[in-house]
Amino acid sequence: MGKQVYTYAALRALATWKPASFRLEYDHGEITFEGFSVAAANAQAYGGGMFVAPNASLDDGELDVVCTGRTSKLRFLRGLPKVFDGSHIDEPSVQVHRTREVRISADRPFTLYADGDPIAELPAVVRAVPGALRVLVPVTPATPERP
Repeated sequence: MGKQVYTYAALRALATWKPASFRLEYDHGEITFEGFSVAAANAQAYGGGMFVAPNASLDDGELDVVCTGRTSKLRFLRGLPKVFDGSHIDEPSVQVHRTREVRISADRPFTLYADGDPIAELPAVVRAVPGALRVLVPVTPATPERP
């Protein structure tokens, strides 16, 4: 169902969601903010074409940490469609930090998810590990030259 599934999930979560106080420790310092979420992304997009970190790069050895600060639920809802083209990062409530590693903690229990699966509880450390994944890529046969 693509975008509709993620939109529905966001709306359902937003109904009971309350901001938390997050603390991030990263390569260039630390910040504390009150908000809705933190996403540490190595890739630009995930889940139904959401461009959560539109400037992220798979091969730069860094994460784009996207922090969604406290805002009204109405403003959050109005900004939700912007996630599908990456323009949400221009919203005043959104900050992006680039780092190799980030330690994330919160003032209440939070589950850390990776690709939709729960993997840890906060506090947690997320890091980019260059060259950690080996992949096989099919080679396209060369186009025969024409005489």
